[in-house]
Amino acid sequence: FPYLPQLRRLSLYSNKISFLYAGAFSNVPELEDLSLTYNNISFISSSAFSNLPRLKNISLSHNKISFIIDSAFSNLPQLKKISLSYNRISFIKNRAFTNLPELQELSLSFNNISFIKPDAFANLTNLQQLNVRSNRI
Repeated sequence: FPYLPQLRRLSLYSNKISFLYAGAFSNVPELEDLSLTYNNISFISSSAFSNLPRLKNISLSHNKISFIIDSAFSNLPQLKKISLSYNRISFIKNRAFTNLPELQELSLSFNNISFIKPDAFANLTNLQQLNVRSNRI
């Protein structure tokens, strides 16, 4: 999206996106809301969401994500909400969500999570809502 530098909301709902590469959205630095719901995303590279200093909400629900790679969601200073519901995530490793000082809501419901590492949510000091219902915990 190189010609949309002022874009604030982007919905890529119900497409056939399968991978999110590093810097996939680096040309839209004003982006605040990103919906990638109902795609075929199975992999998110580290830094896929780099250069998004104003991103507040991201929805990746109803995809095929099976794990969260280190730094997939790091350095998003204004991010408040992440939805990863209805995926195939089976475990949450230590510090899977780092450098997210404003994160308030994290939804991991309806996955296959059977194990959460003790420090998985370390440093999420503003987290108010954590939804892990309908998993295998």
